[in-house]
This record gives sequence, C-alpha cells and structure tokens, in this order.
Amino acid sequence: MKMQKVLSFMTAVSLAVVSVGVSIPKTIKAATTSNVVTKAISNTDFIKANGQDLKNNYGNGSIVNLHGTNLGSWNLLEGWMSPEGESALDRSSWVATAGPTAAGNSPSYAIDSDINSRWTTGTAQTNGQWFKVDMGSVQHFDEITIDAGSYTGDSPASYLVQGSTDGVTWDNYGSGTSTSQKIDISLDGNGRTARYILVLEQGSKGNWWSISDFNVYVSDMYDTVGKLQSRFGTNGADSLLSTYENAWIQESDLDNIKNMGLNLVRVPLYWETFLNRDGSWKPNAFTQLDKLVSECSQRGIYVLLDLHGVPGCDDGWQSGGRLGHNDYWTNTTYQSWVTSIWQGIATHYNGNPDIAGYDLMNEPVSNNSNFTNSQMYNSLYNTVRAIDKDHLIVMEAFFDFNNIAAPSTYGWTNVMYETHPYEMTDWNNWSDQFTAMTNALNTLKTYKANWNVPVYAGEFCWYSYNDIWETWLSALDANGINWSNWDYKNRRSSTDFQNGGNWGLYNNYVGAIPDLNNDSYATISSKWSMATTTNFMPNNPLINVFKAQSVTPTQQSTIKALANNNFVCADNNGSDPIAIKLS
Repeated sequence: MKMQKVLSFMTAVSLAVVSVGVSIPKTIKAATTSNVVTKAISNTDFIKANGQDLKNNYGNGSIVNLHGTNLGSWNLLEGWMSPEGESALDRSSWVATAGPTAAGNSPSYAIDSDINSRWTTGTAQTNGQWFKVDMGSVQHFDEITIDAGSYTGDSPASYLVQGSTDGVTWDNYGSGTSTSQKIDISLDGNGRTARYILVLEQGSKGNWWSISDFNVYVSDMYDTVGKLQSRFGTNGADSLLSTYENAWIQESDLDNIKNMGLNLVRVPLYWETFLNRDGSWKPNAFTQLDKLVSECSQRGIYVLLDLHGVPGCDDGWQSGGRLGHNDYWTNTTYQSWVTSIWQGIATHYNGNPDIAGYDLMNEPVSNNSNFTNSQMYNSLYNTVRAIDKDHLIVMEAFFDFNNIAAPSTYGWTNVMYETHPYEMTDWNNWSDQFTAMTNALNTLKTYKANWNVPVYAGEFCWYSYNDIWETWLSALDANGINWSNWDYKNRRSSTDFQNGGNWGLYNNYVGAIPDLNNDSYATISSKWSMATTTNFMPNNPLINVFKAQSVTPTQQSTIKALANNNFVCADNNGSDPIAIKLS
C-alpha cells in the first residue's frame, strides 16, 4: 500500500508539474524566477497588477512573486492556535438542576463562583445520575469544564456531555473517564451552539458525584477584549494586548521569515484595533502595525493588510472574531464602521511601498441576498479607490470563484484574487488531500488566465503530507501564483496532525496560558510575555520545504524524461533555456 501511494504520487507529479513526461528530482526546484525582487523595499518596489502578474515600479518593472506566511493570532487571537485563554460566559441568569441531590447541596452551588461550595448527589455514583444547566438563551462556546474542587475522587467515573438548543434534541460533545478533579472538554475552533448543557453519569463508584464549579467558555477575540475591558478598562485591555503582540511577533521572527526566503507577511487584523465599541477611532490605532511594517520593510518583506475580523463578524467563526455571529451583513452600522476602517487604512498607508495591498475582508459568508460578497467588495473597493489609487486590492474567492464577480463586472482594476484551499473533512487521507491540492491549483490557473489577473493562495494547509506541500509550492511557483501558508506559529503539538503539526512553522508551545477571568493584570501580562517563539519548537521539515522554494541550484543539474529515460537538453545547442510549465 505504501509503495502504491508513492508511485501514484510520482505519477501525479509527472503529469501535473512537468510537461512531456519530465520528472524533476526533489533536490531541484521545479521552476525559478530570475527577476523575483529580493532587495530592500523602496518606492521603485511599489507593486501593482499588470495583466496576470504583479510587477514593481508601480506595475511597470520586474515581476514580483510573493512567497509568504500569515501572522495569524498576532492581532486577532484564536484560542485553538494561540495562548489566548478562555473567557467564561456570564452565569448570572443560569438555572441548574440535577438528580439526585443531597439536602443542602443545591445544583446552583455548582455555578455560584464559590469553589468551596458544591452540588453533590449525596450517594454513590451510579449510571443515570445527571446535572443540567439552562443558560437562558442560545450561547456560543468552545470549552466546558467540570470541577470537583477539593472533594477528592468526586469527579464522575464515566461521563457523557450533551448540548441542545431546545431541550429536546441533543448533540454529543464529549465523553470519557477521568481520575482528575477537573474535566476539561475542549471543542473545536468552530465551537458549539446551545442553550442547555447536560452531563450524564455513565459509570459507578463509591464516591459521591460532586461539582464545585461548572463553567462554559469562549476564546474568540470579541469576548476576550470584552472580558479584559470589563476587568481592566479599555486602556488596560489595549495595553495587555500590546504586550501579547510584542511577544508573539518580534524582530527575530521577521529574521526567521526572511531567512526562509519569504518576502511577504499577510497580517490578519481585528476591527477593535482601530475602533472603540461605539465606533469612534482609537488615538493609537496604527502604533503596533506601523512598527511591524517598518521592521518588515527593513528586511525587504512586503505586508498584506488583511481585515480578518469585522464588526459583528462576517462568517460566524472564531477566526472571524466572534463565534456564532454573522451580523455584519444585516447591520448597516457595522457596515459603515468597516467603511470607516478602510478609509483610515487607505489614508494612512497611501503611497507606502511596504504595503503589498489591501485584503478587504477575510472569508466572507453573506447571509443577505440583498448584500452579496461581490456587492460588499465593490463598495469597499470604491471606498479605497476614492483615497488610494495605486495599492493592490485583494478580493477573496470564498468558498470559490463562483462567489465572486469577475473584475469586468464592476470595472475593478489593479486587483488580485485570493483562495483558501483547505480539505478539512479528510485531513488524514493522503489521496483526498492530493486531489484537493490538484483541484485548487487548476482553479487558480484557470481564473488567472481567463480573468487576466494575478491570483494568490492566501491560506492553505496540507496537514502532515510534506510531499504534497512540496509539490504544491513548486507548482504555484511554476505558474507564477502568489502564496502564503497558514500559519507562522501554532501552540499545538507537532504530533497533533489535525490541530497542530503543519499548521505552524513553529509549534509545541511550552509557555503558560492565562486565566482571563481570575488572573491579575500582572499575571496575564507575565503569561502573555511568554508567547515568544523561543517557547515554540521549529517545524524544521516544513521550514526546509519552504527554504527549498527560494534556492536556485548553484551547480549544473540534469532532467531525465520518464518516457524514454533520456536526458533533456536545451534547444539551439544549449543556448536557449528550457521553460518548464504545468500542463
């Protein structure tokens, strides 16, 4: 089976990457571009679209191929990949019930914020005992904790946790056995939506079953900012977030990125960086971002500004800033705030060659037939163009190109189209990942040619399959397609291939994660200060794949055809180069 997989991989590479049956050894890059800009950024390096390519000198110079990475969780934190910490939901209106219950040990004691009180069965644990909370309304969350506190051995022998929006139909959230006092049920990055949460005892033991503290959490950016503001005020929250940003990305990180041969960082931005919650502008909105842009410029690294989280959220995901909400599309106030943000950004960075362009909105999923993705993009395009005539504007074809208009529809110019090719359902299936990669490549090639625009794979992850990564990056380069992986850093383990592994060029975080609900200001600051890359492990196999894409062979190399086992040579007695293209 393993050999069959390798053979099918090599066959696919031969067909997909090289014409006329030519196979390229892995030690040689599939294609090199001699005129890729690598020098420090200056006015002559200002990039614009010119047909299917990006070129410097305001679109009139040499081709610039963007190779990069995303700085995810720098400005918009995501709990699954960063040491963000969890924000506890407000329990003041919750109602807890349970059965059986010992006299004087009300179920409400499990949600009263007093770790020394408890709900308990008052009898030995048996199958069928239960504990339930009604949160009063539908809530969105990504973690549940069940804490027996100081009552040693009183955690459930075996448990099943379920959730429901109506109290009738229930979904399973997690199950297992535990010998620890505290059970932590971590849900995936998209979280869950429910009003009721039910915990069922499915085992038995002599101890009573006790809960001293039952909590439900969310780790999206909106709730993190809200929690910090409620505890430390707006200025305190902003100061803590700056501490985190200063640790998450440092000058040494930009050196790492440059040394990998990359010349782009896509910077996911959160709307509350610029605006207060009343829509007014923050006085220091650009302080941290300007510092990052300046450091990138000194290293010849372009910056793509990506509005990743908008007011009200535009997709309902944790990555959009507010889990379970997709309110931007129907709220005209939120829409006007986004317009204000882009007016501010375009004014601030107008004429700045360090900025590769403006990625107007990340992964939009419109739920309003009267305000589609394309209409939104056209509105923001016109907003930017009224101020900034020159910067590249990036439109996301999400989920695919059928959700975005062609540039001719609205008369867009100097634009680039972006995709995020992920195959998350079958993350552990090599064949499905390879098929998804091939389809994504063909889609980008097709629209690049048909719409005569630059295209860009702005996010992607092919999980643990480094051979697919290598093929993908080589094929993108061979076709002049710009790219940036998701992501530079991920706190998860490299052995957690679904949630960690190749989701980060650095992973395996060993620092602390703060308790946003109880830690002091100083403790949160101290823990977030640990988020430096020195507390991560370099993902060297993937880093080496990236480095290989920026290395031009310095010695003579050969290419052999599979069809007849003969060596390929240049035309005209070697005086003309061979152009290797995908079919």
